[in-house]
Amino acid sequence: MLTGEEILDANKAVYETREKTLASVYQIHDYRKVKEIDLGPDDIRRLAERDKRAAMINPNIVVAVVVSSELGFGMSRMWQAYTSEFPFVSRVFRSMDEAKAWVVEQLKEME
Repeated sequence: MLTGEEILDANKAVYETREKTLASVYQIHDYRKVKEIDLGPDDIRRLAERDKRAAMINPNIVVAVVVSSELGFGMSRMWQAYTSEFPFVSRVFRSMDEAKAWVVEQLKEME
């Protein structure tokens, strides 16, 4: 089971310092093997708020989320809706190959 606290803790570690946030180029979050999720709307809003703060420091982060379950996909799309106005790009995928290809495409466009 994946919990909201686990996701928030991982997010906090990625953006732990301004330097780490500035060094972040892309992220691929792989949730394909997650069978159960204990994540509520408040957790998703908190996660989006943290991502907003990171995007203000580094607007060039590319974020791909790969998820296979219907519930996980829906929750990831909810997060994407909350972050749609932020200055980074994000997308939710069901396939790792599609996510990787999209990240490569986004990074090429940023060159």
